[in-house]
Amino acid sequence: MMRLIRFAAAALLALALALRPACARAEDGPPPPVALVSRVLELSDEQTQRLIAIMQEREKAVRPIALAVQATRETLEAVLAAPEPDAATIGRLILAIRSGERQASAAAQGAAAAFEATLTPEQGERLEFIRQAARVAPALPAFVATGLL
Repeated sequence: MMRLIRFAAAALLALALALRPACARAEDGPPPPVALVSRVLELSDEQTQRLIAIMQEREKAVRPIALAVQATRETLEAVLAAPEPDAATIGRLILAIRSGERQASAAAQGAAAAFEATLTPEQGERLEFIRQAARVAPALPAFVATGLL
């Protein structure tokens, strides 16, 4: 486990340092996060444009859901602030919020899957490595603080 954490830390640090120039946005280039993903995964121009389109489609799908969930949360807060909140109304609102959250999550997962379908096997492996490193990343500060990294 320790070797995996050290390897992930070293890989993330090397990746971050090597790709810092990709964070600078060119006038006509993709936004910095997309540029970085494109560079790390070595996406073609076509794949990069498809990623941008997928992100826009995801945003279009998730925005109304997020707005509805926010409005429902505000309604829930108002109901809870009432002197005698109605339990049935509270339950209905909580269920509506959970449903919206599941819908937004499904839209995001669908977008990720659509993008992954455009990747070559090598690019897919890189993406999976980054996902594995991300799972370990929250533990890194503790290892640095204790002097183990």
